[in-house]
Amino acid sequence: MDMTPWYTGSVHLHNGLRWLLLVLLVYGIFRHVMAWQQKKYYDIHDLKRNTWLMSTAHFMLVLGMFQWVVGPWGLKNIQNLGGMGAAMKDSVARFWAVEHLTGMFIAIILITIGRGFGKKGISDQMKHKKTFTFFIIALLVIIAVMPWPFRAGIGRPWFPGMH
Repeated sequence: MDMTPWYTGSVHLHNGLRWLLLVLLVYGIFRHVMAWQQKKYYDIHDLKRNTWLMSTAHFMLVLGMFQWVVGPWGLKNIQNLGGMGAAMKDSVARFWAVEHLTGMFIAIILITIGRGFGKKGISDQMKHKKTFTFFIIALLVIIAVMPWPFRAGIGRPWFPGMH
């Protein structure tokens, strides 16, 4: 079965969803730092927003893993280069084979942990503080390993379909 259309569609969807993820994450960071500082309640809306963020991140992980397995930049690239040792010596191959995958996986774990604090039996201020902390670290990791258009050899367009 030719996976090319599925792969191409998943790349466009993954590329477009990054903006939704970033908006949800930045909004969550802003919301939690303000609520923490203003001593506001951690309410059901916080939990729902964080669940949307976490769900988006997990869906993007599934898309990314699909791309890594069937696309040209993950597993196939490692095999074509002759193994992981050769891929690690090539900065572009290493980025797609290891750095992007590992960094985003770590960010998703941080988002999931941050969201989990909303369900803990701790004070509302502590929920906001801990959620904020994990979300801000996740954002920094995402920024570090995102294939920004200006990154030589690994850059992706700002929006799906742009070249």
